[in-house]
Amino acid sequence: MESWIRRLWTDLELTAKMALIVVVALLALVGSFGYLGVSATKSNTQQALQERVILAQLAANHLDSVFAHIERMMESIAAFLAPTGESPDWTAAEPPGWHVAYQQLSLFSQQIFLLNAEGEIVLAEPASPTPDAISLASVPSIQNTLQTGRFAVSGLISLASGQNPTVLVSVPIRDAEGKVRGALAISLDLTSPEVSAFLQPVALGETGYMEVVDDNGVILLSTRPDRVFQQSDHKGNLAGMIREGQALVAVCHDCHQTSQGVAPLPEVMAFAPMTRINWGVVVRQHQEEAFAAARQLQERVILLGAVALLIALVMVWMITRSVVSPLKLLTGAAQRIAQGDLDTPVRCQRGDEIGVLADTFDHMRVRLKGFMEEIQAWNRELDQRVRERTAALMAVQAEAQRARDDLQAIIDGLSDELVVVDRDFRVRLANAAVQARWNRQEPMLGQRCWVVNHDGRPCQPPQCECPVRDVMEKGRPVRVTHFHEQQGGEGCYVDIAASPLYDQHGHITGVIELLRDVTEEMRVKQALVRRNQELSALNAVAAIVSRSLDLQEILDTALDKVLELTGVEAGAIFLKDGDRDDLALMAHRGLETAAAEAIQAWLAAGGWRGVMEADRPVIVRNAAPCQGTAGTSHGRDGLCCLVYVPLIAKGTALGIMCVGTCEPRDLAGEADLLKAFGRQIAMGVENALLYADVRRKEHLRGELLKKIITAQEEERKRIARELHDETSQALTAIAMNCAALEQVIPEELADIRAKLNIVRTTAARSLRNLRTLIFDLRPEALDDLGLELAIRGHAKERLEDAGVHTQVKVVNLPDRLPSEVETTVFRLVQEGITNIVRHAQATEARIHLELVDGRLRLLVEDNGKGFDPRKMMAAEDGSGWGLRGMMERVTLLEGEMRIESEPGKGTRIWVEIPLEG
Repeated sequence: MESWIRRLWTDLELTAKMALIVVVALLALVGSFGYLGVSATKSNTQQALQERVILAQLAANHLDSVFAHIERMMESIAAFLAPTGESPDWTAAEPPGWHVAYQQLSLFSQQIFLLNAEGEIVLAEPASPTPDAISLASVPSIQNTLQTGRFAVSGLISLASGQNPTVLVSVPIRDAEGKVRGALAISLDLTSPEVSAFLQPVALGETGYMEVVDDNGVILLSTRPDRVFQQSDHKGNLAGMIREGQALVAVCHDCHQTSQGVAPLPEVMAFAPMTRINWGVVVRQHQEEAFAAARQLQERVILLGAVALLIALVMVWMITRSVVSPLKLLTGAAQRIAQGDLDTPVRCQRGDEIGVLADTFDHMRVRLKGFMEEIQAWNRELDQRVRERTAALMAVQAEAQRARDDLQAIIDGLSDELVVVDRDFRVRLANAAVQARWNRQEPMLGQRCWVVNHDGRPCQPPQCECPVRDVMEKGRPVRVTHFHEQQGGEGCYVDIAASPLYDQHGHITGVIELLRDVTEEMRVKQALVRRNQELSALNAVAAIVSRSLDLQEILDTALDKVLELTGVEAGAIFLKDGDRDDLALMAHRGLETAAAEAIQAWLAAGGWRGVMEADRPVIVRNAAPCQGTAGTSHGRDGLCCLVYVPLIAKGTALGIMCVGTCEPRDLAGEADLLKAFGRQIAMGVENALLYADVRRKEHLRGELLKKIITAQEEERKRIARELHDETSQALTAIAMNCAALEQVIPEELADIRAKLNIVRTTAARSLRNLRTLIFDLRPEALDDLGLELAIRGHAKERLEDAGVHTQVKVVNLPDRLPSEVETTVFRLVQEGITNIVRHAQATEARIHLELVDGRLRLLVEDNGKGFDPRKMMAAEDGSGWGLRGMMERVTLLEGEMRIESEPGKGTRIWVEIPLEG
């Protein structure tokens, strides 16, 4: 079916095709316009319906607001009329403001009523003129107000015969306690402008009208006066929608208003319920008038579509006629050109696109004629060029052959081997070096590459990576090193550089390998690697040896590291015992103590001298045949091979290191490394011995210094006691005698009295200086009162007198400390105070002494000019001796001292001394 339609379309003439396309397009366009028109009509219809719903809702909302206003006004008047007593008596006298209430409510009422609690009319304004007026107590809305105390609106009722029906609106009247005592009711004037004003400006056309109905379907208000107080033709439906509070718009037939024999007219009806009372607003209009605009729009769209279709058909006929005729002319011209007629011109005198096409056809005819002539000339020239190119190609082939011969000569002249392998791992080309190595009868070309290069053994990764496979998989050059075994058990290292070969499409067709003997290079490289390993091992041993100055720790860690780096199972280190020739066992690993002591006995018997004289490691390749205890111990521990390494530092023999293996092993290659290990261990031993000697001497120096300081303190104490007991007493006696003589010398000997006064003053001054000297030598308060009072007294005497404000604070200090500690701390404080007075130029000082966790902490601080501690301690002019002396005293008690000072930022001296017990 599809092919038949395609063939039918292909066979149609251009006129029919154009007409069909235009008609289909126009039909689609008209259909689109029709669809849009129908959509617009529907939208217009929905808008008209929605407008009527909105109009009904607006009217309902207006009525709700009117009744809300009436309710508020009546409630305010009812509150004003509320009784003050328990039983109001409105019959005796009308309540005040009754006429004012009527005036306010008369805007939308015909009559107002004041009812008691039983619903009986107490007052009415204006008074009822007819005696047959109904009792309001039977009205349901009045009963609802009196019982529930809420605002209520009645249905349509007649208050008296001959009067129009009306609607009663009532609100409760409450006393001060909120109890309902009566009701205020009004007869609502439905024709009042306040109530029906919303009906006047509404314009619904000739057939439209608006009505207000109650929940019984009775029309209360209407823009058609003749329908007021009548039953609505849809009272059942309207009553249900009022109870449900449902808004609605629909199309119905006005079947209750047409005469018999006349077809019912369709109407549009919109309904909106009121929220405050059970009423509703209905808007009705004939459908023909309501949808007149939509229907006019639909008729215009149809008319416009028909006119457009007619115009399009006329234009299609005219355009087709103007296009097809010239095309037939061009078709005939094209047929002539196809038959080879390039001389007849194409004539079509038009200025549009067809005329341009005709000119193009004619230009093409001229160009084709020129091209045909040019092609014939080219054919003749091409024949000549083919003959010339053939001769040149033959010359190029000869030159290429010469180049291949030269390349083969270059390849054969290479000292390295060159092999070309295809994708099947077969050799396709090899130079003369490879041919010379091939010593078989069969031809080499076509053999597998491993047959030529590996004696028939394929590469087995990971020990032997195949370069050909790697190049094929990765598509890039690869470089590997293989070990080739040779006759006699020896072998050589071959460096293989493999690169891919590509065809004209970029596909890998083979691999070219360049093989070079790198045995010597590998040996040098291995030697370098071995030397680097030896240096690394030596550095490791040196690091361990230099890490500590403890002799036993050095020997233990060094022996462990030597065994680890050399892979030896057992070892021991022996050191000389002072200046004697005896050797002491210091450390051993991997063998029993008895075996180590047996080796020690053998060395002490004279074996160590041979090792020292050799000045190099002595190797015993088989220790089993050794005689005596050493041989027995070796056999028991399974030692097979032993190496004795001398430990020599700066030409001095310090000891011997012995290492051994349980398996036969040639340790000759490790001799140099073991010798270097021996030198490093010897240096560590020497450093440890020197450090021990230094510590011993430092200890002796400390003991000597402690004795010197003790002797110094004892001497100071003796001198201070002698000065106090002898010199001080003498000076006191001199001063007292001079004072006594001044009293007895007569006035005429005034010059002698003056001299005696000078002597007495000098003696008193000397006595004060002597007491200061005695205190500096040994303060009596330190021995008698303790450290705290001695420090406070000395600080007050020296610093306060010098104008330096001083703060002394002592925390958690016992009454007495060891004499040595008290003396040291006092001397430290004394030296600090002396420096503050002499050098600091301070205005404030602070001394803090505290005992914390068994450690005595001292701080001496000032705000003076400060100094550079490093320069002061490094000075050679004697300016730092006081600080050095302080440090020496603290060091003797195994304490710590720290000086913090900068020029212009004061000085802090921290001291911390441990206390025993």
